Amino acid sequence: MGHDIHAGAADAAAAAAGRCNEEFGISIGAAGSLTGWSERTIWRRLAAKSIHRFEAGAASNRVLIAWSGLLPHLQPPATSGFLDLLFAADNGDVEAQNDLALHFLATGKPEAAAFWLQSAARSEHGDAMHWLARCHLSGEGVVQDSSLAMMWLARAASVGHVISQGMLEQVWRGFANAGFAATMKQQHQEASTGR
Repeated sequence: MGHDIHAGAADAAAAAAGRCNEEFGISIGAAGSLTGWSERTIWRRLAAKSIHRFEAGAASNRVLIAWSGLLPHLQPPATSGFLDLLFAADNGDVEAQNDLALHFLATGKPEAAAFWLQSAARSEHGDAMHWLARCHLSGEGVVQDSSLAMMWLARAASVGHVISQGMLEQVWRGFANAGFAATMKQQHQEASTGR
Protein backbone atom coordinates (compact mmCIF):
# COMPACT_ATOMS: atom_id res chain seq x y z
CA MET A 1 0.00 0.00 0.00
CA GLY A 2 1.45 3.33 -1.05
CA HIS A 3 1.68 6.65 0.69
CA ASP A 4 -0.37 9.61 -0.53
CA ILE A 5 1.90 12.57 -1.15
CA HIS A 6 -0.66 14.68 -2.97
CA ALA A 7 -2.39 16.91 -0.46
CA GLY A 8 -5.93 18.13 -1.06
CA ALA A 9 -6.73 21.88 -1.18
CA ALA A 10 -7.00 24.09 1.92
CA ASP A 11 -6.46 21.37 4.56
CA ALA A 12 -3.24 20.29 2.92
CA ALA A 13 -1.97 23.85 2.53
CA ALA A 14 -2.53 24.55 6.22
CA ALA A 15 -0.93 21.27 7.29
CA ALA A 16 2.03 21.81 4.97
CA ALA A 17 2.62 25.30 6.29
CA GLY A 18 2.61 23.99 9.86
CA ARG A 19 4.84 20.99 9.11
CA CYS A 20 7.29 23.05 7.01
CA ASN A 21 7.74 25.44 9.90
CA GLU A 22 8.51 22.63 12.35
CA GLU A 23 12.14 22.04 13.13
CA PHE A 24 13.29 18.49 12.58
CA GLY A 25 16.29 16.79 11.09
CA ILE A 26 16.85 14.57 8.08
CA SER A 27 19.83 12.41 7.19
CA ILE A 28 22.63 13.58 4.93
CA GLY A 29 21.48 11.11 2.27
CA ALA A 30 17.92 12.44 2.38
CA ALA A 31 19.18 16.02 2.24
CA GLY A 32 21.29 15.15 -0.80
CA SER A 33 18.37 13.48 -2.55
CA LEU A 34 16.23 16.58 -2.07
CA THR A 35 18.79 19.21 -3.00
CA GLY A 36 20.95 17.36 -5.51
CA TRP A 37 24.01 18.17 -3.39
CA SER A 38 26.76 15.63 -2.89
CA GLU A 39 27.65 14.46 0.60
CA ARG A 40 30.85 16.50 0.34
CA THR A 41 28.87 19.65 -0.52
CA ILE A 42 26.62 19.08 2.47
CA TRP A 43 29.64 18.75 4.77
CA ARG A 44 31.12 21.94 3.28
CA ARG A 45 27.87 23.81 3.84
CA LEU A 46 27.76 22.55 7.42
CA ALA A 47 31.34 23.76 7.98
CA ALA A 48 30.49 27.13 6.41
CA LYS A 49 27.35 27.29 8.60
CA SER A 50 25.06 27.92 5.63
CA ILE A 51 23.08 24.90 6.87
CA HIS A 52 23.03 23.51 10.37
CA ARG A 53 23.01 20.22 12.20
CA PHE A 54 19.85 19.21 13.95
CA GLU A 55 20.60 18.22 17.50
CA ALA A 56 18.43 15.16 18.10
CA GLY A 57 19.76 14.45 21.56
CA ALA A 58 22.13 11.84 22.89
CA ALA A 59 20.01 8.91 21.65
CA SER A 60 20.80 9.54 17.98
CA ASN A 61 24.12 8.55 16.47
CA ARG A 62 23.27 9.90 13.00
CA VAL A 63 24.23 13.31 11.71
CA LEU A 64 20.99 15.08 10.90
CA ILE A 65 20.56 18.25 8.89
CA ALA A 66 18.14 20.88 10.20
CA TRP A 67 15.12 21.01 7.90
CA SER A 68 14.77 24.80 8.09
CA GLY A 69 18.14 25.30 6.40
CA LEU A 70 17.09 23.20 3.41
CA LEU A 71 13.77 24.92 2.72
CA PRO A 72 15.23 27.72 0.56
CA HIS A 73 16.87 25.10 -1.68
CA LEU A 74 13.74 23.06 -2.47
CA GLN A 75 11.81 23.50 -5.70
CA PRO A 76 8.87 23.13 -5.65
CA PRO A 77 8.12 23.69 -1.98
CA ALA A 78 7.28 20.56 0.00
CA THR A 79 3.71 19.65 0.93
CA SER A 80 2.70 18.10 4.22
CA GLY A 81 2.11 14.71 2.55
CA PHE A 82 5.53 14.82 0.96
CA LEU A 83 7.16 15.65 4.29
CA ASP A 84 5.38 12.76 6.00
CA LEU A 85 6.61 10.44 3.25
CA LEU A 86 10.15 11.82 3.46
CA PHE A 87 10.23 11.47 7.24
CA ALA A 88 8.98 7.86 7.06
CA ALA A 89 11.48 7.00 4.32
CA ASP A 90 14.37 8.61 6.17
CA ASN A 91 13.46 6.59 9.26
CA GLY A 92 13.71 3.28 7.42
CA ASP A 93 10.15 2.62 6.17
CA VAL A 94 10.91 0.65 2.98
CA GLU A 95 7.44 1.21 1.51
CA ALA A 96 7.93 4.94 1.97
CA GLN A 97 11.41 4.73 0.43
CA ASN A 98 9.99 2.99 -2.62
CA ASP A 99 7.07 5.43 -2.90
CA LEU A 100 9.39 8.41 -2.57
CA ALA A 101 11.65 6.95 -5.28
CA LEU A 102 8.70 6.50 -7.63
CA HIS A 103 7.65 10.09 -6.94
CA PHE A 104 11.14 11.28 -7.87
CA LEU A 105 11.14 9.17 -11.05
CA ALA A 106 7.76 10.62 -12.04
CA THR A 107 8.96 14.18 -11.43
CA GLY A 108 12.17 13.84 -13.43
CA LYS A 109 14.64 13.48 -10.56
CA PRO A 110 16.26 10.10 -11.30
CA GLU A 111 19.33 10.59 -9.08
CA ALA A 112 17.11 11.21 -6.06
CA ALA A 113 15.00 8.20 -7.06
CA ALA A 114 18.09 6.00 -7.29
CA PHE A 115 19.12 6.93 -3.74
CA TRP A 116 15.76 5.81 -2.31
CA LEU A 117 15.48 2.74 -4.56
CA GLN A 118 18.89 1.57 -3.36
CA SER A 119 17.84 2.11 0.27
CA ALA A 120 14.68 0.04 -0.17
CA ALA A 121 16.41 -2.59 -2.33
CA ARG A 122 18.98 -3.23 0.41
CA SER A 123 16.00 -4.31 2.54
CA GLU A 124 14.88 -6.79 -0.16
CA HIS A 125 11.89 -4.72 -1.30
CA GLY A 126 10.78 -6.43 -4.53
CA ASP A 127 9.33 -3.39 -6.26
CA ALA A 128 12.40 -1.27 -5.44
CA MET A 129 14.71 -3.97 -6.79
CA HIS A 130 12.61 -4.16 -9.97
CA TRP A 131 12.74 -0.39 -10.50
CA LEU A 132 16.44 -0.28 -9.70
CA ALA A 133 16.96 -2.93 -12.40
CA ARG A 134 15.06 -0.76 -14.87
CA CYS A 135 17.14 2.28 -13.91
CA HIS A 136 20.38 0.35 -14.47
CA LEU A 137 19.09 -0.90 -17.80
CA SER A 138 18.29 2.62 -19.01
CA GLY A 139 20.99 4.52 -17.12
CA GLU A 140 18.35 6.64 -15.41
CA GLY A 141 19.87 8.12 -12.23
CA VAL A 142 22.59 5.45 -12.09
CA VAL A 143 25.34 4.14 -14.34
CA GLN A 144 23.90 2.11 -17.20
CA ASP A 145 24.95 -1.46 -16.48
CA SER A 146 23.10 -4.47 -17.89
CA SER A 147 24.84 -6.85 -15.47
CA LEU A 148 23.57 -4.89 -12.45
CA ALA A 149 20.17 -4.64 -14.11
CA MET A 150 20.01 -8.43 -14.44
CA MET A 151 21.20 -8.91 -10.86
CA TRP A 152 18.50 -6.62 -9.45
CA LEU A 153 15.88 -8.16 -11.74
CA ALA A 154 16.83 -11.66 -10.54
CA ARG A 155 16.78 -10.54 -6.91
CA ALA A 156 13.34 -8.99 -7.36
CA ALA A 157 12.09 -12.18 -9.01
CA SER A 158 13.55 -14.26 -6.18
CA VAL A 159 11.39 -12.45 -3.61
CA GLY A 160 8.27 -13.02 -5.71
CA HIS A 161 8.01 -9.85 -7.79
CA VAL A 162 5.69 -11.09 -10.56
CA ILE A 163 6.69 -8.58 -13.24
CA SER A 164 10.38 -9.33 -12.68
CA GLN A 165 9.66 -13.05 -12.88
CA GLY A 166 7.93 -12.51 -16.22
CA MET A 167 10.78 -10.39 -17.52
CA LEU A 168 13.33 -13.04 -16.53
CA GLU A 169 11.23 -15.69 -18.27
CA GLN A 170 11.37 -13.60 -21.44
CA VAL A 171 15.15 -13.28 -21.11
CA TRP A 172 15.53 -17.05 -20.77
CA ARG A 173 13.24 -17.64 -23.74
CA GLY A 174 15.45 -15.32 -25.74
CA PHE A 175 18.51 -17.32 -24.72
CA ALA A 176 16.76 -20.58 -25.63
CA ASN A 177 15.73 -19.21 -29.01
CA ALA A 178 19.31 -18.13 -29.65
CA GLY A 179 20.60 -21.64 -29.08
CA PHE A 180 21.89 -20.84 -25.59
CA ALA A 181 20.28 -23.91 -24.06
CA ALA A 182 21.80 -26.25 -26.64
CA THR A 183 25.22 -24.70 -26.20
CA MET A 184 25.02 -24.98 -22.42
CA LYS A 185 23.89 -28.61 -22.67
CA GLN A 186 26.78 -29.42 -25.01
CA GLN A 187 29.30 -27.71 -22.70
CA HIS A 188 27.90 -29.59 -19.73
CA GLN A 189 28.17 -32.92 -21.56
CA GLU A 190 31.73 -32.18 -22.63
CA ALA A 191 32.67 -31.25 -19.07
CA SER A 192 31.04 -34.43 -17.75
CA THR A 193 32.91 -36.70 -20.17
CA GLY A 194 36.20 -34.86 -19.73
CA ARG A 195 36.52 -33.80 -23.38
